[in-house]
Amino acid sequence: PSHRVMCGLLGLKVAADLNEIDAMEELYLTLVPLLRNPTIPPATCLEVEMIYHSVCGDMQKAEQAADQLLRAVRDERDPRTLSRALCNIGIAYRLGGRMDDAEDVFRELLDLSLAHGLLSRISFAILGLIRVYLASGDVPRARAAMEKLEALTEADQDFHRSTVRLYFLVKLALQEG
Repeated sequence: PSHRVMCGLLGLKVAADLNEIDAMEELYLTLVPLLRNPTIPPATCLEVEMIYHSVCGDMQKAEQAADQLLRAVRDERDPRTLSRALCNIGIAYRLGGRMDDAEDVFRELLDLSLAHGLLSRISFAILGLIRVYLASGDVPRARAAMEKLEALTEADQDFHRSTVRLYFLVKLALQEG
């Protein structure tokens, strides 16, 4: 069941990115019985709950799952696993309006990613910070984060990340007038 849950978790993330609420609900209903299996790591169960409820469920449940997941991954030694959790926790906090918590998590993610050379996570962390700053109306901090992103990831040729960077460059230009 573990591989099925991990596939379902990935499906939830893709459906969330595509705003496919019906697909998320169907996946979640399929996953719930599997989450009761004792072989499924608690952090994975929390991640499923957090992602589902952040987008189309109960935001209070999403925040509770995010808080619990943050505590659960504190002892994680694999930086890739920890960084994945921090990515998702940061998003949940941002969607829940907990901008200070989201900023703290994205800063932790950035520090971890820099320390371990995780280029895609560096981009994700800084883009998360930019989203937080723009949502808070702090355009100067968003601009400073964008400049940091450009400096740290200038060799990054990933199409998706490049497109997202361009989107935020345009958004910043419009905000700055």
